[in-house]
Amino acid sequence: MQNKRKPRYIDLFAGCGGLSLGLELAGFKRAFAVEKSVEAAATFSHNFIDSHASARQWSEDCREGGDKRAILSSQLKKGLVTMDVAEVADLLEDPAFRDEHADKFSDIDLVAGGPPCQGFSLAGRRHGADKRNTLVWQFFRIVKVLKPRLVLIENVEGMTRKFSARDTHSPIKRIIDEVAALGYDVQPVLLNARNYGVPQNRSRIFIIGRRTRDGSDGLAAHEMLSRENSHQIRAKSRLQVLPPEEKLEVSVRDAIADLRTDGSVRGRKPSEYVLGLNKSVKGIGVLTHRESGGALHNHEFRKHSRKTEARFRFIQLLEGHGISRDVLYWSGMGQEDNLRQEVAGHGAWRWRELAKVCCSDERFADYLPSSSESIFELFSPLVNAFSSKKHSQRVLRQKSVSFTVMTIPDDYIHYCEPRVLTVREQARLQSFPDAFEFIGRVTTGGARRKIMVPQYTQVGNAVPPLLAKAIGHHLVALLSEMRTNHFWEKQVIE
Repeated sequence: MQNKRKPRYIDLFAGCGGLSLGLELAGFKRAFAVEKSVEAAATFSHNFIDSHASARQWSEDCREGGDKRAILSSQLKKGLVTMDVAEVADLLEDPAFRDEHADKFSDIDLVAGGPPCQGFSLAGRRHGADKRNTLVWQFFRIVKVLKPRLVLIENVEGMTRKFSARDTHSPIKRIIDEVAALGYDVQPVLLNARNYGVPQNRSRIFIIGRRTRDGSDGLAAHEMLSRENSHQIRAKSRLQVLPPEEKLEVSVRDAIADLRTDGSVRGRKPSEYVLGLNKSVKGIGVLTHRESGGALHNHEFRKHSRKTEARFRFIQLLEGHGISRDVLYWSGMGQEDNLRQEVAGHGAWRWRELAKVCCSDERFADYLPSSSESIFELFSPLVNAFSSKKHSQRVLRQKSVSFTVMTIPDDYIHYCEPRVLTVREQARLQSFPDAFEFIGRVTTGGARRKIMVPQYTQVGNAVPPLLAKAIGHHLVALLSEMRTNHFWEKQVIE
């Protein structure tokens, strides 16, 4: 390998491109990416390949005539494949097809990706029989054929937990064993994005595999890292653990304060964090030519009813006065005894201070009683009016990192404005630069959520680019070490 050649990667299950963006910022060059979702693929293409006018146009471009072989051949030339990964693996196992596209399949340094994780996730119901859990094995089929020098798998922390007490092992052990059996030394690491300059508390598992010198079974480190010492390793491994970067944590306010456009308060000047994001994209796909300082995309506000705004404001006030929003949950569940206990447990003085604010805010005028003899009687109408069975809705803390960015827009409330975050604000919390534009529907619900990937979902599912960049630098160092230690024999793909 010539020193000037950038290491080449393939991104499977690429989503909107968070992992790819980070890898390219670290110096990698994409051979091609695979993303089945038309909406997420449209965003990927819009930022890395060609600025399409709309997701509909991209969808039409994907419907090319011919059989699967012809479709894959055409899409490989563009550098983005929208077929199912299993179909791609089927064609890659054909030696004649690989020879036909040797420029895409030969001398691959890294195969990376985050197979869909819904079945592993701790955020929802976990099902061992979830079909999406099997997609990681399609990932391995491609690794087995292409024999990249490095493998990177990203997934949720839930992979380290057994599905049930009857299970012998957690999913991650099977995955680690498979990577080792394919001829790789393996190192699983638990990393939190907040330690890498991302304003978000987001823990994820990264499994790094380095091909052994002779292709024999590799060494698998099975023991996982503790949450508190995610940068240290207790199991022996031939790989150097990814070190944490010494950076001050970036707060929610640092990430989005300049985006406030409510008309009453001007936004602050962009923070060093924001300026750094927007300066980092020179040389990356379409982003090179797109002005991040121009029109701000994906910052459209969701329309809230007057009652919803009042409810968001009330939740903000509860947070500001140190009162748990569980009062709304117990009311929503119809548990009056628990509600009374919750009210009494926070101290009368907190409720009196809250009452002063609420009584002077016209948003609550329709919900407050004309008279009351107790704190409970005063707040019962408010609590009942804004009750909810939703436990996950929380107010962001402006001086701290964000909670894990989710795919549903109403999970979090802005720290000072009575609204949910915009797609752009969510993207800032994920460390996407402003020049990175998201394509397609902003959000969707009901049955469509199972088949569509709108903008909020694209952002929530992405690997934070700054975290991916840190991992990418580590992988570049591993490749350099392999070259120095004569690991760099030319790949022979059977």
